[in-house]
Amino acid sequence: MCKRLITPTVLLAIFSALILSCGDDNLVNENLPTVPSNPSPADDAAGLYTNVVLHWQCGHPEGKILVYDVYFDTISPPQMRHFRWEADSLAVGYLRFERTYYWKIIAVDENYNTISGPIWRFTTSAYIDLPPDTPSLPDPADGEEDVSTSKNLYWRSTDPFGDPIYFDIYLGLDSIPPLVRARHPYSAYNPQQLIENARYYWRIVAEDSSGNRAEGPLWHFTTGTPGGGQLPPVPTSPRPDSGQMDVSPYYLNLHWFYDDYDADPATFSIYFGNTDPPPFLLNTTHNSYYFIDDTLQFNTTYYWRIKVTDIFGDSASGPVWCFTTWPDNMIYVGGYEIGSDASAIYAQGNYAYVGTSEPSLRIIDISNPANPVQTGRLDDSLSILAVAAQGDYAYLATDTYFLTLNVSDPANPTYVSRFDSPYIKAISVTGNYAYLADYYDGLKVVDISDPSFPNQVGSLGVYNASDVWVEGIYALVSEENRSLEIIRVNDPANPTLAGEYRSSSVHDVCARGNYAFFTNHYELRILDVSNPAVPVEIGDIPLSTFPNDIHASGDYVYLATNYNGVQVFDVSNPSDAHMAGVRIDPGFTQHVYALGEYIYATYTSNPGPEMRIFQLGP
Repeated sequence: MCKRLITPTVLLAIFSALILSCGDDNLVNENLPTVPSNPSPADDAAGLYTNVVLHWQCGHPEGKILVYDVYFDTISPPQMRHFRWEADSLAVGYLRFERTYYWKIIAVDENYNTISGPIWRFTTSAYIDLPPDTPSLPDPADGEEDVSTSKNLYWRSTDPFGDPIYFDIYLGLDSIPPLVRARHPYSAYNPQQLIENARYYWRIVAEDSSGNRAEGPLWHFTTGTPGGGQLPPVPTSPRPDSGQMDVSPYYLNLHWFYDDYDADPATFSIYFGNTDPPPFLLNTTHNSYYFIDDTLQFNTTYYWRIKVTDIFGDSASGPVWCFTTWPDNMIYVGGYEIGSDASAIYAQGNYAYVGTSEPSLRIIDISNPANPVQTGRLDDSLSILAVAAQGDYAYLATDTYFLTLNVSDPANPTYVSRFDSPYIKAISVTGNYAYLADYYDGLKVVDISDPSFPNQVGSLGVYNASDVWVEGIYALVSEENRSLEIIRVNDPANPTLAGEYRSSSVHDVCARGNYAFFTNHYELRILDVSNPAVPVEIGDIPLSTFPNDIHASGDYVYLATNYNGVQVFDVSNPSDAHMAGVRIDPGFTQHVYALGEYIYATYTSNPGPEMRIFQLGP
């Protein structure tokens, strides 16, 4: 039998015939978005004021909806800053003076087709101290009539750099009103009793702490004649919120909202107690708050209401509100005096690692929580900012180095390696990698598989990175005073921005599964990050004092606070998080860490700083 060989020429002919036989109906020729263009600031623009808003133009030939990946950085090529941004403009906030910034836009359509624009750049100006904004939004409004003779004056003026502002207030019956108050610190003023049926002229001059001034326009209003017989408004909007379950029994302020359009003088009767209805407490002329001097009882429900009576004898009573004070169920187990204020704490196995100023590190045996004892110490004069541990190694962050210690013999910790980094604020260690929040350089990923030779393998620019927590394939990084960044780190060499949550203040962060928890000045906020591209806030717990540290373990989130000790929140149902325990002892609580059934916290106190160990009781 004769066998025929199929030559390359024949194969090519067969392949071409197959393609032609498919017909044009199976060929996809999808249009792409247009290339992003017309940047503002213009490419190579210089001398820009630091409050920059990015604008660009982009479209789609088929009118498809577009989103954008925004890359923005001080290096080129820039790192991603925003993932799937839905607008064609972005306020990047107050930038640094005399700095060159690089940016580009990648447009993404509904079918995930992408097209990238070029890299643009601009340079900010030398330092400029701008004056405050011109006073505006007067209340009473300009030209308003029949204004109450008891009306307060309000206006709006802010400073571009957040400098303190003082106001010169001019008010009178003449069209050139006299100065009635100089260097007033608030954007509200009580002129006392005004004359009936009179036209008043007024203006505001704002001045910042550097002496820069902004003069507002001349406004006027006309007063009316006081009247009576109308019921005053009912007080509303109580704080604490009615039904709130986690109110501090210390330094409690009762707040309510009362806004009488006529601004008639009034007396407020406060009814307050632990029975419903509450008994009468006292009368006050303060129209929005009352400070309770005495410490309240723990784990007690209190009831209160406000009755308002104006000068005409008309009155209105608000509803009965209630709140419950903190549970008193944190049990002191043991403590150890650490000699100097703590800068960090981490617990692993039978040991707690506490960063202090002298010595730099204390290793404390916590195998008997009722009697913790120091096992080892590191005496070098280091400024430790963060501590972590894994296996036989402890990891320290200072203002200049990332250090690895061998702690297999806790009594004799020894240096293994040093990695230079300018200002590490936090560490999260998992597996073969350490994730560093570097305040100036952002997120750094360091391979620690060989502890003797730590090697940076990845990074992502984050503005003022101040804390980091790794949960699964994501690193959550707090971008101080701006946002919470959610960064995908399943490929440690190429961390990418998966999403972000914008907030005016983000301090410390931790996570539990699909939920992230972060603190700002006086709040614990809870996010659902199951879709990192669109984090959703599901909880906001007000705090009565500043939080210094946060930690998550099991079903609980732990806070160290300035004045209100260690606070524990049950987050087993994150959308219904609530306080589970609190422990207030003398001194500020600096740092907190939970391991198993025990809570470890560091305090500044007399006679000396201390690490204390607690349990959460029933």
